[in-house]
Amino acid sequence: MGDKIGAIAETDGYGSGVKAMQRGINMLNDSCAKAVCALSGANRFGEH
Repeated sequence: MGDKIGAIAETDGYGSGVKAMQRGINMLNDSCAKAVCALSGANRFGEH
């Protein structure tokens, strides 16, 4: 879905802003996933 939103936003001139926001969201999600795994002792796939 993010790809579709990015493509639509580029036609309106908002492409670089949307891409930067998506990169930030991806970094936040990755950081949260790593923190949860570290706290639970699980790896990225939920295995202990």
